[in-house]
Amino acid sequence: MIRPATIDDIDAIAFMEILLFPENCFNERTIANELSIGHAWVSGNPAIAYVIARVDHDLVDVMRLGVHPDFQSRGHGAELLAKTLALAPMAMLTVRKDNPRAIQFYRRFGFEIVGHFSGIDPAWAMRRVQPQPTVSAT
Repeated sequence: MIRPATIDDIDAIAFMEILLFPENCFNERTIANELSIGHAWVSGNPAIAYVIARVDHDLVDVMRLGVHPDFQSRGHGAELLAKTLALAPMAMLTVRKDNPRAIQFYRRFGFEIVGHFSGIDPAWAMRRVQPQPTVSAT
């Protein structure tokens, strides 16, 4: 069950952030801010997976996508990502270079590596461009 994330989901999202992204997790304040300015959905009640994204015209920036380790590989992340990608024809995200499982997951959705970030958290920049339907001249 996918539903919009609410303030009531902040604690569950923050807990998953610590589990999944311990080096750079969003805290409760950041999550609340993202819920107020972006698009966020969760799967389950209580939340077992979440996505946080921002949309600017025809581009969606997937800020976070996380699934509690006990519920991974069950389609929750795929459902949330599909919902998010429906917001705009182009999408971008970053993924840690040492996370081949996530990289392969995003490739299944048409994402390609287009750049990299070095430093404390080396990451790939990935983007997806959804082909636009062709318009017939007839």
